[in-house]
Amino acid sequence: MDLSDAERRALAEIEQGLRGRDRAFARRMDLLSSAPHRHGAQRFACPVTRREFVGVIVAVLGLIVLQVVVVFVVGGHF
Repeated sequence: MDLSDAERRALAEIEQGLRGRDRAFARRMDLLSSAPHRHGAQRFACPVTRREFVGVIVAVLGLIVLQVVVVFVVGGHF
C-alpha cells in the first residue's frame, strides 16, 4: 500500500524535525538507510555479534542446569 503525497510530506517533515533535534536519531536513520536491502525471510534478520550469541547460549545452559537442580531437589523429597 502506497502513501499519498500528503502522507509522504507529513512523514518527511516529522523526520526532518527529529533529525534537527536528535543527532543520535539521525545517525540511526542514516545507518538503517545505508544497510543492504535483503529479500525473503532475511529482510527481518539482524546481525548478531559473537558476544550476544555466547550470552544467549550461556543463559540457555544456565536455565537447563537450574531445571535439573530443581528436579533433583524436588524429586529427592519423594
